[in-house]
Amino acid sequence: VYSLVSNYSDLWYAFNINAKNNQESIFELQFSAEAKQANWCHQMFGFANSFTIPGYGYMFYHRFGPSIYAWESYDKKDARRDAFVTEFFYNGTKYEFLASDNGFYPGKKNWVSATPGNAKFYDYQTSADLKCPSANIYMLRYSEVLLNYAEAKNKLGSSDEALDKLNMVHQRAGLPALDNMGQDKLDEAIFQERGWEFIGEAKLYYDELRTDRLGKRLKEFMKRGVAEGMYLFQELQFVPQKSFLWKIPQSDVDSNPALEQNPDNLSGPLN
Repeated sequence: VYSLVSNYSDLWYAFNINAKNNQESIFELQFSAEAKQANWCHQMFGFANSFTIPGYGYMFYHRFGPSIYAWESYDKKDARRDAFVTEFFYNGTKYEFLASDNGFYPGKKNWVSATPGNAKFYDYQTSADLKCPSANIYMLRYSEVLLNYAEAKNKLGSSDEALDKLNMVHQRAGLPALDNMGQDKLDEAIFQERGWEFIGEAKLYYDELRTDRLGKRLKEFMKRGVAEGMYLFQELQFVPQKSFLWKIPQSDVDSNPALEQNPDNLSGPLN
């Protein structure tokens, strides 16, 4: 029933107006410009400082976006890089993202946000006129099923089958097939592939949390950012652990005396 879309860019409404509910989509949140149903994720990954750019759509804010380090980690031949906006023209001025700006803006070539833009939620088609971004949000794609399956099979010792499913996703991005590797290296390769495949789709935090990578990776990430003078980076004061629990909202606790508040989260052992 499901299969990978051949061209990664065709997954996204910004590049393909027929992207919604395609052969790779298992479950997605539906939005409609006609019904004035707005996908406000559109404004979170922007490349402009809250102004409308003709032909690019409406409300591209610079609140946050994919990290510069994540953007730099892509192979330059990786088709998934096409989901990033790194340059545009506006009123005769060229705006270009430079990693060397270290997230400070406006950059040397006029870039007006701390990161590249993530076009996965952009709506170039209708939102400039309707002010109602109508791109859908994928909750589950077939590529995630393949990588979930690869991760499980690798854990069970079926490395050949795991590598086969990993390579289906990896090669769809225009990259050469990965060769056999040990179980630990394959597990890391699957994890990394998920980062490249699902950047901006609210997967990585939970991947890091459930695989107990979050504390170590976050600590190293922040340490590097501080050393290199990256925008707004500070020394990490709290190292999250796999046992991290969100607090129950106080309104829920107040409304139900049977609820017990989750304990305070303690910093991990990496300090």
